[in-house]
Amino acid sequence: MTGAILAHEMMHAWFRLRGIRTGQLELKVEEGMCQVIGRKWLEWLECLEAQDRKTSSAITEHAQFQRNLIETYKYAVDMHSSYEYGHGFREAKWAVEKYKLHRTIDHILAYRKLPE
Repeated sequence: MTGAILAHEMMHAWFRLRGIRTGQLELKVEEGMCQVIGRKWLEWLECLEAQDRKTSSAITEHAQFQRNLIETYKYAVDMHSSYEYGHGFREAKWAVEKYKLHRTIDHILAYRKLPE
């Protein structure tokens, strides 16, 4: 799950590299997009785990633990109750589902807000 946290934090860094300074985005927009990126990393890891299961006939205790951990962390992201992380994630996720990731990010860079 460290990878999901790193992906989240790298999105903050990416915003800074693109010229968006701290405070230039509403906190729920920035944290929401960072949560989306962290969640996408978890989805990637889940796909990787599924591919590994296809090539291995035995399900190890470690693999089962890893799957449970991924599901738990995804649930925590999905159900977060805070305004910035929870509500922000759900709004950013909606925008990404409707407009795709690259268009959502382009909109944030141009207008400093999520597309509606």
